[in-house]
Amino acid sequence: MVQSGGKHGIVTAGAPKNAVAFVTSATALRKRGITFRQVWNDAGSYDRKNPVSVLRYLLRKTLPRSNRGILFWTLFSRRLDFVVIMCASSVYKTPRRLALVHRIARLRGAQVILLFVNCGYNIGNLAELVSARPGGPRRVALARRLVARPDVVPAAISPQACRDVEDHFGVRDVRNIGFAPGIAPADLTGELPEDPPMFINIGNYSHRKGQDLFLDVAFRCLERNPALRFCWVGKHVPRPEDVPEIARRGLAGNFIFTKTKSPPFDLIRRSSGLIFTSRSEAFGLVVSESMAMQRTVFCFEGTGGSYQVGDLGNVFARFDTAAMADAVLAHAARPAAERVDLAAQDRYRAHFSPEAFAERFSALLATVSGQAGASEKNALHHDGVKTG
Repeated sequence: MVQSGGKHGIVTAGAPKNAVAFVTSATALRKRGITFRQVWNDAGSYDRKNPVSVLRYLLRKTLPRSNRGILFWTLFSRRLDFVVIMCASSVYKTPRRLALVHRIARLRGAQVILLFVNCGYNIGNLAELVSARPGGPRRVALARRLVARPDVVPAAISPQACRDVEDHFGVRDVRNIGFAPGIAPADLTGELPEDPPMFINIGNYSHRKGQDLFLDVAFRCLERNPALRFCWVGKHVPRPEDVPEIARRGLAGNFIFTKTKSPPFDLIRRSSGLIFTSRSEAFGLVVSESMAMQRTVFCFEGTGGSYQVGDLGNVFARFDTAAMADAVLAHAARPAAERVDLAAQDRYRAHFSPEAFAERFSALLATVSGQAGASEKNALHHDGVKTG
């Protein structure tokens, strides 16, 4: 039942996965009296191997004014209590548009929340690239002023992401609201993993996602247990036999590299755990998905993954592949029933389910609601003072 006196707002996003926490938590938010309209703030992204995805991207790209028009029309269309601008690189790419959205929202008495879905990997390089272009320094300065405004609430999706935003923009008190993957209750089944054990990673096959670290862990494991299998799911994956390190060792039969158009829940359930080797990740959706499906996650310190795993163990010093391989081997040696991680699913339900995300976002709105009452005039004249 929807609570009376609720709040309504707008959630902008440039890519579908950035808004997944709000989409999957919509019912839980509604129970707390919070409703929102989702609006794309840019052309978004595409999968070059998927013609439908490319077509949709081209339509958005050739008609960008339509998206912007919907956004600004929505700002005036009905009662408005908050505007969540989901951003990372877009804060530098479109600062004037974001500043205008902020201005209109404040005139309407709505609280503006800049929610950073990533800030640790490429945003510093992007600031340098933008600064080198004509008019670039002005855009960078505008973006940094927007983030630092006292009537804007900067937020992020993990403690590490909060620290990245604070370090990059020189601001304090960035709020952590976590995130939630889109998992239907029917997908939360307790199936046993396969034998021989298979370990999985999911993401773009790239240096950022740590494909070299994943291979190093796999090779260390296979030296001591040649029956193990390792699977990478994501875009731009090569054939195992085309990876020089795999071919040289004659281990192509131990690797499965595959693409997928949807969350690979079936592969997660077949696996014995997730080897999450990303070098920079504000919040790994695949980490929460694996935990929800009762699979152990192995990850390194310094990313959102370590926050998600928490005190469950299997968090290692950055890029200590030897220690990670030892833990993976020990886990693989257990019977299949003991490779089902009930504690991981309990932590997912408590901290990263739609209900948990809705509770955190509701608490954030409650703590900043007073800021929305401050007038735009006061905000303009008190840029250096944090309002309460």
